[in-house]
Amino acid sequence: MLGMFSNPLHINQISKDLSLYSNELLLKFCKQKSHKLHYWRIIGAEYPDGDDFLALFEQKDPYPFEYELTEEPNQDHIIACSSFSTEHNLITKVHGYGFSKNSGEYLSSIVLEVEHMYIMIYAGQVLQIKVTEQEPRMLNDDLLFSSLN
Repeated sequence: MLGMFSNPLHINQISKDLSLYSNELLLKFCKQKSHKLHYWRIIGAEYPDGDDFLALFEQKDPYPFEYELTEEPNQDHIIACSSFSTEHNLITKVHGYGFSKNSGEYLSSIVLEVEHMYIMIYAGQVLQIKVTEQEPRMLNDDLLFSSLN
């Protein structure tokens, strides 16, 4: 993972943990074997009965944020917005949690495990992103998908 982008991106620190807040989040990834860049655009949505869920779109550019093309290796776009990155960025596991409703499945949170820490993205009108060393306990939602290194 090469970074998180948003405009605006609010960051609070509580002890060692960080909480980030965003209306729309863009995660930038580089595939380890091919070195191809891609993005996940994540927004919060609401089911008619009020349940919050994440809408996730995989894309090849940093839309909807302003950006310029560059010739730099591992950086084909310069993105003009707030950003956040971590010291360790190799994702070892990805878990998606959520719920089933009306024959559909909806993501309520995504957990990215990187070396020595977890990045958790929670649904809501404003997305909450937690960066912590504490392993998450996802008791209320079903595991919808899991990916191991």
